[in-house]
Amino acid sequence: MLRNIPTLFLASLLLVVGAAASSAQDAQKFNSGDIVEAHSYFFNPPWHKAKVLSVGQECTAPKPYRVHFIGPDAGDHGDPCVGGNEIRALEAQPQPGTEGKTDVRNDPRPLVGGAFKVGDRVDVFAADNPGKGARGTIIAGAGGSYKVHYDGCTPNFDAVVDRGDLHPIATISVDAPEIKFLVGSWKLFTPSYPTTVVHGNTIYREYGMGAQTPPLRINADGTYVWYDEYKQPPVKGRWTTDAKVEGSKTWHNFVDGVVIKDSKGGQWKVYRWKLAGDNEDRITVHVLCSGTNKIATRIR
Repeated sequence: MLRNIPTLFLASLLLVVGAAASSAQDAQKFNSGDIVEAHSYFFNPPWHKAKVLSVGQECTAPKPYRVHFIGPDAGDHGDPCVGGNEIRALEAQPQPGTEGKTDVRNDPRPLVGGAFKVGDRVDVFAADNPGKGARGTIIAGAGGSYKVHYDGCTPNFDAVVDRGDLHPIATISVDAPEIKFLVGSWKLFTPSYPTTVVHGNTIYREYGMGAQTPPLRINADGTYVWYDEYKQPPVKGRWTTDAKVEGSKTWHNFVDGVVIKDSKGGQWKVYRWKLAGDNEDRITVHVLCSGTNKIATRIR
């Protein structure tokens, strides 16, 4: 039917439809006087509490909202104009007495009304930072930001994360094939660390043969036995499943596996490791928050 419509008229019709769709998409979300969160690169994380001063008066589309940042750390950044994608509803505030605290781990009063609260397990993944993802626990928070302690890391790695980068923790069943594959006995091998060798003006890396380490057994009943140190009693404990962080492409966060602990309490993630054309069953045992890992082969 569209073949008989003049080209110029069809183009005009599409333009009107497109404008209408854009207008619907940019429909007014907030009014003057509303307390919101607005996006600005002056802050880290970039979302900050603000008050809407006017809509469509001093500022026009595509940034119709004039806002004023508020709060003890707001600073003086003027009253910028922001668009619909740079403004959002303010998340519920914590209970009275917790405002402004940077560490509320010992405060029994939970945050209320928000998507997350202190003690929640979360996955951290920012859409504008593709490939990188992590998992941790919320240890503090107020408004739109939360402080996260990452699994296996020291407190030095704790970070304040915007709520938009937090997601409910991913899970995986103990009956999933990726988990059931790990059940069995494994002979571990520790790769050697490279050394720098200098011959005249030539500098190159030299790798040794590595070393075999004591075995690990992962049982189907949720327990494990790990001889992680020579001439020492084995570590016995219960493993827990650890699903991949959706969107992550690095470290141990992009694969499904289980977490175990060594004799010093350090957390390690165990997951399947396989190269194309390799007929052996292999796994990697990887220290959380570290590059240290061990490669293992199944004991038949």
